[in-house]
Amino acid sequence: MSLINTDGLAIFGPGSEWFWTMAQFAALAITGFAIYRQLQAQRWANQAGFVSRYSDYFDSEQMVRFKLTALTELRDGKTGLSPAQHRVGDFFENTALAQRNGHMVPRYAREEFSAVAQTYWALLAPAVPAARQREPELWTAWERWVGELARLDAKDGSATDDSPEHLAWWITDAIAYYTERLRIETETRATDVKPGARHRMQDVDGHAAPDADELTPAGQGLS
Repeated sequence: MSLINTDGLAIFGPGSEWFWTMAQFAALAITGFAIYRQLQAQRWANQAGFVSRYSDYFDSEQMVRFKLTALTELRDGKTGLSPAQHRVGDFFENTALAQRNGHMVPRYAREEFSAVAQTYWALLAPAVPAARQREPELWTAWERWVGELARLDAKDGSATDDSPEHLAWWITDAIAYYTERLRIETETRATDVKPGARHRMQDVDGHAAPDADELTPAGQGLS
């Protein structure tokens, strides 16, 4: 039994219009798919660059000074949210909003900031309820994002240690690191070292702020 009747079909000459119509349709479909793939690739590249810009800003000297001040205040038992702590928290709030609103791929945001976002939340969260008496929506996106990150990390077996003992050690170690980093950067500028010869220190979490995994002493995994 023949499923397709090819009697009278022609590819060239009279009666071949059907073939060229189908060929044009196929060409348009292939072109459209190629354009779609190109746009998708550009979108992913743009979002990767977006994450990189966030990471670079978090690693900047300005943010290092804010983080150092915020952590020093926590170590010294200062109550309430200071301007420096607000600045650090606002960074994570903006990051959470960026990935929620589609400006940043959630997977990229998680890979870059998961541990440090959860660690800073654990440090600053105790002061949030009082601050929300004045700002009811303060850091609500960050709080929801941290909950999502914690669930995903727990599922992957990589939960961030936010115990009081670990956080106290983390603060001390991070303060020492940031203090030394700023000292070296200040001395580097003072001696006017050529850019190509300047030693660039890598931050303890790989981009900007201390990561709980990398700051954990050897042999002490996260629980």
